[in-house]
Amino acid sequence: MAPKLEKAINADGRDRSTLAQLSGMALKRFERVVADPGKASVPEVIDIMKALDLKYEDVFPTEAEMSA
Repeated sequence: MAPKLEKAINADGRDRSTLAQLSGMALKRFERVVADPGKASVPEVIDIMKALDLKYEDVFPTEAEMSA
């Protein structure tokens, strides 16, 4: 899960402090969520998804990816 979120954040082009502010969290927390979204709370991941206008499949593995 982390690689897809990391990839989406890198593709966004804005710096991480801006994205953290848009997500409503401190930069350190933002970095921790991005590094390991599986350990983060669902609302934190959703806040990042909303800030970057990401869809579920942009962040989480699809069934096809999980079975491959």
